[in-house]
Amino acid sequence: MRIRHLTPCRTAALLAALCTVPVLVLGPGAPEASAHGSNQGPMSRNWYCVSGAGGSIWNPDSINDPACRAAARASNDLTAYGTWQQLAQGNVAGKHRSMIPDGKLVGANVKGFEGMDLARGDWKAIDLSAIRKNGGDFEFVWQATASHTGHISYYITKDGVDTTKPLKWSDLEPTPFLVGYTHAGRTTSGGTDGMSATYRHATRLPEGKTGRHVIYAIWQRQLPAAHDASPNHRLEEEIFGSNNSDESFYATLDVTL
Repeated sequence: MRIRHLTPCRTAALLAALCTVPVLVLGPGAPEASAHGSNQGPMSRNWYCVSGAGGSIWNPDSINDPACRAAARASNDLTAYGTWQQLAQGNVAGKHRSMIPDGKLVGANVKGFEGMDLARGDWKAIDLSAIRKNGGDFEFVWQATASHTGHISYYITKDGVDTTKPLKWSDLEPTPFLVGYTHAGRTTSGGTDGMSATYRHATRLPEGKTGRHVIYAIWQRQLPAAHDASPNHRLEEEIFGSNNSDESFYATLDVTL
């Protein structure tokens, strides 16, 4: 499977001359110390259930979407469940499989998100089949309520996986079809780490995939070693800042291809 690596430009001059895909768009939101974001396009399962399913999470029976209603009922902590932007593991340091067991991937083994892993066939799926058939690029959008240096890896389920069952690591293709780099919210004219940001990465959808699939996104607050070793890395840190961390964020995208 071809992997698309999308790297941001390194200096202010390169930003103007070489960037063809906008990777970071700074927003006006204030920093949120305990909230960092999720995938907005397509909307992640947890974001949709909190903000797009109708009703109130504090009254699960009022939620219009049946799968999201069941997820809220299954939550052991509705306060945590309501923070769609905090589906994270703090000390994972890339060891995702040891921190998140099979069947717990969607909720990232985080208290309050237990309902995200329910075995159901009616999770709302975004239809991307027309884009796949036309062979055009699709833009994946991660909305960060606090921006960080790192990279987002997008994995897709293997052919034949039953997406109505809780997701396992072995259900995913071994390599991501897209890796997009992110930067802390620091601009060339100043600013501070922690500003909100929108990360956009466009790519062709995985070839040969049709029907119902799950895309699993991992935003890791570390740049890959090869990226760190680039000759322009120090300039990049001066422009955007560096805040490597062991923390990672997770998002599950239900799609039809």
